[in-house]
Amino acid sequence: MENLNPDGFARLSAEIARAVAEAVREAMTPQAQPNQPPPEEDKSVNRSRIIDSLSARLSMFKYDPEEEMTFENWYVRYEKLIDEEGGILEDKAKARLILAKLNAREYALFANRLLPKFPDSLTFDELIPKLKETFKSTSSEFRRRYDFLQASYNGGALEEYTGTILRRFTTSKWNDMTDDQVCCLIWIVGLRDGSFADIRTKALQLLESKPDTTLLELEAKIKRLLEIRDDSQRLGASKGKPEINAIKARKASTSQKTAPSPCPKCGGEHWARDCKLENVTCNVCGKDGHIAKFCFKNKPPAKKSTKKFQKKKVNAVAVAQLAPTRQRIYLNVPINGTNVKMQLDTGSDVTVLNIRDWRKIGTPPLTKSTEKLLSACGSEIRTKGEFRCQFKLHGREYEGSAHVAETATLLGMDWMSLNSALLHSLIDSPDTRVNSVQVTNKKAPLNMCREELLKKLKKSHPNVFTTGLGTCTKGRATLRLKPDARPVFRKARPVPYARLPAITREIERLVAKRVLAPTNHSEWAAPIVVVMKKTGEIRLCADFSTGLNECLQQHQHPLPTLEDSFTKTERWMSFSRKSIWRRRTCKWKPTPSRPSCSASTHILDSSATNAFPSE
Repeated sequence: MENLNPDGFARLSAEIARAVAEAVREAMTPQAQPNQPPPEEDKSVNRSRIIDSLSARLSMFKYDPEEEMTFENWYVRYEKLIDEEGGILEDKAKARLILAKLNAREYALFANRLLPKFPDSLTFDELIPKLKETFKSTSSEFRRRYDFLQASYNGGALEEYTGTILRRFTTSKWNDMTDDQVCCLIWIVGLRDGSFADIRTKALQLLESKPDTTLLELEAKIKRLLEIRDDSQRLGASKGKPEINAIKARKASTSQKTAPSPCPKCGGEHWARDCKLENVTCNVCGKDGHIAKFCFKNKPPAKKSTKKFQKKKVNAVAVAQLAPTRQRIYLNVPINGTNVKMQLDTGSDVTVLNIRDWRKIGTPPLTKSTEKLLSACGSEIRTKGEFRCQFKLHGREYEGSAHVAETATLLGMDWMSLNSALLHSLIDSPDTRVNSVQVTNKKAPLNMCREELLKKLKKSHPNVFTTGLGTCTKGRATLRLKPDARPVFRKARPVPYARLPAITREIERLVAKRVLAPTNHSEWAAPIVVVMKKTGEIRLCADFSTGLNECLQQHQHPLPTLEDSFTKTERWMSFSRKSIWRRRTCKWKPTPSRPSCSASTHILDSSATNAFPSE
């Protein structure tokens, strides 16, 4: 053994002490058994805690398809939470957790639809698809896409409006739409009229059955549907269904609701057609339909009347329906530049176009009918409205009104009476069997009084009935600007190229009538607003809301309200109606107010000013 120096001995002593300490530590620490599972009680405690935690974090499910509150949207929100934090849970525990989050109404609905099974008998994988199917969205893809196009902002928080747009965009699957689907959607949305209800329904059925339908295919199928419907109407009319060949504009008469005499079959207070003794056999004559008490054989023989009857001459015959083989008279009449085949009907007071011919001439705008139309049998004819149009008869142009209804296209007396040659040809025809026709109108005396009164008024007040624009000379309008008001100049708004000639002609007409005066420079200017009237004419207005209205002082004498006017006139007995559709009250304005009423137009290097010459 070699001698150790002091440093070597110190290191050896430290190593021995370290080894002894490690041996003592290992001896005192008990060795754990490898892969020992935790106690079963700890597992159940952990599952209970997870279920309680998930139940507290999951909201109750409430089904509302109108607000897109479906189970699929609810489950997407919590799917990851259930899968990740509830991974150690069994499928039955997850299923019970989902069922516990259903509202009472939703649980009852789901349980009833699942009978004879019970919700607790389903596994988690079976439960989720059935819940999605039961509580799904009730709106179709077309409805969701239509709602997306109809979205509008009605006030409130902009964040909610933005969220609504994004939600509708996602639920409508707009990105999945093809060009043809977009065109079909716009095509169907454009069918807004009530007469197109069956077409819209059929088009929606086609899109639901075949979503990839092209616009041309949809048009062809709908066109075929219209042809079949038209053929069906023609077949129904040819089997004895009376056509309307005479129309009278008169008040509807009230009919009796109760029978005027007892029933001849049983004596009851009802109509004979409503009698319930149709299958009863008479004991006297052996025939069905009446009882013995009211049998015709039991009645005493009628006494011969001693009264003398005077023969009456029939001067007018109303034909409600002719045989289908009877030849009718037709005439091609150009209406608004389009030829329309019309049936000449001297029994019709007004001219009627069916819907098909109305669409043929371009569907001119309709107004509410001022008259109630009745057929020859007295039934009311429902009309879509009436319109004014230009038409030709024997080369001459006329203007008149025509009604639109689901009837044949009839050329009535209101149009035929305008052409004397046509009217005389019908009256002087050798085939004409009517010698004289007299039309009585209960309102004729009243109309004559009105015409006489109108002539007297025109004669006594000629200035009131003159055509053209009038001028107010009794007062002048003055615009009072605010002290801090500054001139506002607005450029002219763009005008559609198709309307440029008409707008230019209207401006030139107003300048020629000294309503407007051109000027090359103005500090004030408001853009014009072009309004198209039903008659096709143009009305020009200056939009002073762009700046002038804010610079004016408020009036000190406000106009009376409607309630004030009605209160003052409640005891009046006579009223008159005046049409001011083309009248304009012209008030001269002093020079300081003229520049503020300028209006900018599309005509270059000039603007129109609503000013008038000085006195």
